[in-house]
Amino acid sequence: MMSYVLRFGPPRPTGPGVEILEGKFVSGSANVKDVHLTFTMREVDPNRTILNVDLLAVPTFPAPQDAIDEELRDASMNAVDAIRAQSLEKPKQ
Repeated sequence: MMSYVLRFGPPRPTGPGVEILEGKFVSGSANVKDVHLTFTMREVDPNRTILNVDLLAVPTFPAPQDAIDEELRDASMNAVDAIRAQSLEKPKQ
């Protein structure tokens, strides 16, 4: 299992209804050399947004591509699930 910490800056607009949020590698377990994560958020209408996730993770060891791909798919899905859960939370008063 690869584990890592990313630091995110503020989202930056790139066009009408489109924002990009980038996470850059801060630290990770001994098996992680580098990670870069980009969320692209595209507003469809006031109630829907398309979220694209691009994730690059570089392990410190040689590994079969299918194992790396599986790890990247799982990590991307976890990121999407976390963003979705946060977006559905009721605002705190």
